[in-house]
Amino acid sequence: RGKVIELKANVDKAVEGTPTVQSVIVVKRCNNAVTMKEGRDIWWNDAWDGAPNSHKAKAFDSEHPL
Repeated sequence: RGKVIELKANVDKAVEGTPTVQSVIVVKRCNNAVTMKEGRDIWWNDAWDGAPNSHKAKAFDSEHPL
């Protein structure tokens, strides 16, 4: 309990050699050092800069298959 797990290192191993993974969104939580891969890894805050603060949901009929 309370132990920092280096999840990003595990993610890097998991996506190694996987061409279908184009981006990895990284959230900074524990102020620990994180190795970022240029061109693939994106900080959460950078990804959402300039994103709208609201979204108007589209209405559908209750029987619509979405």
